[in-house]
Amino acid sequence: AQNKTANLSQKTKDAAVKKAADDVANLKRLTEAKALADKSVVDAQNLEKAAAEELKNAGENVDLKAAAEKKLADSQAVAKTTIETQTTAEKARADADVAAKQAEEAKVKADADAKSADEKNKSATAEKAAADQRFKAADTYAKAANINFHPTTTPIVITVKAAPYTVAANPADGGNIKIGAKIEVKCEVKRQGGFAGPVTLTLPLPPNVVGVKSEPVVIPADQSAGTLTIEAAADAPEAQLANMVVRATSQFEGEAIVDQPIREVNVMNVREGTEVARDDKGMQHSLMRDLQVLYRRAAGALGHLIGQSCRVAWRRCRGCDGERQSLRALRSAFERDRLRWRTVAAI
Repeated sequence: AQNKTANLSQKTKDAAVKKAADDVANLKRLTEAKALADKSVVDAQNLEKAAAEELKNAGENVDLKAAAEKKLADSQAVAKTTIETQTTAEKARADADVAAKQAEEAKVKADADAKSADEKNKSATAEKAAADQRFKAADTYAKAANINFHPTTTPIVITVKAAPYTVAANPADGGNIKIGAKIEVKCEVKRQGGFAGPVTLTLPLPPNVVGVKSEPVVIPADQSAGTLTIEAAADAPEAQLANMVVRATSQFEGEAIVDQPIREVNVMNVREGTEVARDDKGMQHSLMRDLQVLYRRAAGALGHLIGQSCRVAWRRCRGCDGERQSLRALRSAFERDRLRWRTVAAI
C-alpha cells in the first residue's frame, strides 16, 4: 500500500512540475506580448501627436487641413486599438503570473508529498524486511525438533504368576476330520497352586477359518478331564488348519487363560462314511483291504497313474503288522498329492 501511495505521489509531482513549466513558458510569452503592446501604444501615441502637429501647421489650407484631420483621426483610432490590446495583454499576463505562482506552489507541495511518500515507502519496506526476519526466526524456532522429555508417570507394576493349571489335549484320528463329520479332543487339566475351580474349554479359530466349529465344554471343579468336539460342516472347504489351540479359561485371582497347542487339524475332502487311514493297530488290516479294492478299481477305471499309486501304497503297507510308521508315511503320501487323494476318494 505504501509503495502504491509513493507511485501516486510521484505521478502527482511529475504532473505539477510539467504544469509549472508550462505556466512559466506561457507567462513569458504573454509578458513579451505585453511588451509589444506597450510599444504599439507608444508608437500610436507618437503618430497621434505627429498628426495633431500637422493639423496645427496646416493653417487655413483646406487640402492640407483635411489630410491632417484624416491622419489624426486614423492615428487616434490606432492608438485606441493598441491601448485596448495593451489592456488585454496585461490582464492575460497578470493571470498567467498568478497561474505560474500557483503552479510553482503546487510543484513545491507535490515535491514535498512525493518526498514524504518515498520516505514512508522506505520505512514500510524496512519494516517489512524486519517483519520477514522475525517471521523467519519464529518459523525456525517453531519447527519440530527432538526434545528429551521425561514426564512423570505412575509406574506400572507387572506381576508374573504361575498358571493355576496345565492342559493336555489329544485329538482323535491324528487331527483328521472328514467333511460333515466330528472328532473328539480329549483334554486333561492338572490343577496347581491351590486352584480348585471349574475350567471352561473352547476352540478359538484362526482368522478366515470357516466351516469348523466347537461348542464350549466345562470341566467341573471335582473333575480333571473333558472332551471337546470339533465338527466340520457339510460345506467346509478342504484345509490344513495350523496353529490350533485348546483354550482353558477360569477365574483365579482374576481371569486365567491357558492355551494348549494341538496337532494340526486336517479337514479332508472325504465324505462321512469313507474309510481313512488311522494310527491304531486295529485299523491296519481294514486299510490294507480297502487299498486292495482301490487298486483293482483304479487299475481298470482310471488308468496307469492311479493304479501305480495304489500299487506302491499296497506294497508299503502289506505285512506291516503294527508298524505305525508305515501307515503314517502312507497317509502323508496321499495328503501331499491332493489331486490323487480326491480322485481315489471319489471312486
